[in-house]
Amino acid sequence: MHDLLGLLQAVPTGMKLWGHIRRAQEGDPAAISYLTQDGWVEALNLARPGAGDIGRRVLQQVQEAIGSVQGTLQGNVVEAEYRVLDAPVTPPWHAFVQRLIALPFGGHIILGPTGSGKTTLAKRLAQRIGAAHGYQVECVNMYGDDRPDFAVTIKTGTLVSRMEKVQRYLESQAVDDDEDELELEERDGELLPPSLPPTGRVIIIDEMMLAMTTSASDPARRAALQSLAQCRHMGWVIIYIGQWAGQIPLPLLGQSTVWVKQPAGREEQVDRDQPIVRDLWRRAEEAFVNLRSSKWYMDPWLDPKAWAYCDCKSLNGGQGYQGMVPFSPPAAEGPAE
Repeated sequence: MHDLLGLLQAVPTGMKLWGHIRRAQEGDPAAISYLTQDGWVEALNLARPGAGDIGRRVLQQVQEAIGSVQGTLQGNVVEAEYRVLDAPVTPPWHAFVQRLIALPFGGHIILGPTGSGKTTLAKRLAQRIGAAHGYQVECVNMYGDDRPDFAVTIKTGTLVSRMEKVQRYLESQAVDDDEDELELEERDGELLPPSLPPTGRVIIIDEMMLAMTTSASDPARRAALQSLAQCRHMGWVIIYIGQWAGQIPLPLLGQSTVWVKQPAGREEQVDRDQPIVRDLWRRAEEAFVNLRSSKWYMDPWLDPKAWAYCDCKSLNGGQGYQGMVPFSPPAAEGPAE
């Protein structure tokens, strides 16, 4: 290997190649792209006949390093595992994602226009969180072609029934009923009674599948919002999919991790006229506009649908994250919708 590198460095074009190899090991996307093309072989052969073949042999020896860099980047929002190389190539979302996946409860709200990849992101989050904690993944009235193999479908009535049981328990404990901020009474070391719904669930709730209205008296809407409010106490991870923030009570919107797919451009004017909502859409739109200039915008994430803007002010009382995050589709499934 040492002799091969010496020969390359003796050839001007080879020195350029070696520079690209070193930068690729540091995670430079442009260098990685250069090394995966065949043009450098012709350049080496022009400089010294046969040097192209030598270059190919050297490249084979650095493929593992390049693969490590790309593999590290592909350990995205749902993988939560990264191989740390000698060079500092850890993505900025890495630490947040680690803590997000490790959290055994939580509320996630995924917003965006039709066809932007909301369901794909929801399924991928559910897959990784469910696998990390051994949770059953459930989908509320999801279409068969959308439901992943690792999930089961439950009826809207099942979700409503569960929350009615929680409500009865709250009333028996004389806990105040607040639709936005229902709280189970906390008692050290006391398990929830068996009459309550099962714990350890990842539940995907699609706003359109529930045919939600804006009425607070609608049983399906009430159950969905209550489940978001109760996720910590029930040991649930709720993933709520919707086009607009308008149907989410502001306290829940502020307490959940919000994911925004690429906006269509009119959401800031059409959605709820609240500063928190307008600011959310504005920041998401700006983030997608700047995406193509990001050093992380590279294969396999050259489709904006593979990205989401994440807004989490605080994760379980700790540091949150605001910025772009890429994700992979659920295992054995195709690219983002």
